[in-house]
Amino acid sequence: MNLFSGGLVRRGSRLPATLGGLVIIAMTVAACGSSSSSSSSSAAASSSTAQSSTSSAGGSASVAQAKAAVAAGAAAPTFQAPGPAFKVASGLNGKTIWYVANGLNFPFSKNLVSGVQAGAKTVGMNVNALDGNGQPAKAASLIQQGIAQKVPVIVIQSFPSSSVSEPIKAAKAAGIPVIQIDDGEPGLPNPAAKADGVFANVASCYACGGRSLADLVVANTGGKADVVFIDVPDIATTLSERDGFKSHLVQICSTCKVTVLSSAVAQWGGLGNLIGSALKADPNVNYIVPALDAMIPIMKPAIAAANAQSRVQMSSYNATVPNMTDMKKGQLVTGLVGNPEAWMGWGVVDEALRALSHQPPVANENIPNRTFTHDSVQSLDLAAPAITWYGNPGFEQGYQKLWNKS
Repeated sequence: MNLFSGGLVRRGSRLPATLGGLVIIAMTVAACGSSSSSSSSSAAASSSTAQSSTSSAGGSASVAQAKAAVAAGAAAPTFQAPGPAFKVASGLNGKTIWYVANGLNFPFSKNLVSGVQAGAKTVGMNVNALDGNGQPAKAASLIQQGIAQKVPVIVIQSFPSSSVSEPIKAAKAAGIPVIQIDDGEPGLPNPAAKADGVFANVASCYACGGRSLADLVVANTGGKADVVFIDVPDIATTLSERDGFKSHLVQICSTCKVTVLSSAVAQWGGLGNLIGSALKADPNVNYIVPALDAMIPIMKPAIAAANAQSRVQMSSYNATVPNMTDMKKGQLVTGLVGNPEAWMGWGVVDEALRALSHQPPVANENIPNRTFTHDSVQSLDLAAPAITWYGNPGFEQGYQKLWNKS
């Protein structure tokens, strides 16, 4: 999920200007699987050197393996039907999908909403997108507004179900299905979310994205990486991404060092201070991997202030215009892993239509990832819609074949 556009925190934001002290906790990679925690005055970090039982890990064989994986990940994806075709319920024309976003002005959200709008339009439905702005209480209030207006379906983007469980229960009581976006890895809702009233969860594979990022790091450093990875503890998928990144790094690079930091969405105004402190604490850091690429522009001034831009590379997940542009120019960003947000938007509509048509949810909408590099991005038109960067996967036609509207 991407959250900030062009590296600027929008005016009126309440994000704090600084973060407090950075707590460094040494532990092995194997012990780092638990979720990091973060508060308004501190950030958690763990530092370790990846260990592997494979003697060649980090050597030429592993670098070659990583490069091969990067090349394979760069292939254009194709549509795979997530489930069986079904007859769409009648009477949906003019109805509204109530969409509660976590940062509506961010590139990821804009692209995602555009996909929801395009998919909904094919069955005559509208989309009312509202912004929870990283605040569960505000998101809860917006969900309650949708319930009061008796909307047919509610979509919640990137707010954990547990943080808005009461309004989800209220939606269930009102007979309104709830579709979650990025509430964990692809799969049916967990038992607690299902009991509350979540019908389906639409997500791309962030753990897969983390593994692809580890391949980029090893390939781009020749297996000599001193990495800072920054997760977002209030967005569960970034913790899966972090764990996928670290576990894969263990397998392919025994000589790579990784330090894990945390920054909740509401703390992003202090990302510059956070990364500046990390660069000062370890002058050998040569790679920074924020979980979401919206974090990159916020960090860039701090990297320049530390005079580290000549030694540091950056990679991240989402692949949005500002960072794709930097990568194309050869400026700091050397690899990105993207997920097609517009495609995900159509997946959201697929689940909404299944709910409204009294069909069971599907476990996985098969939203793919694609790896982008400095070389591969040269042939892309970054002024064109982001979905064009994924080739011609045919997902719009694929979904419409599943939706029997006759």
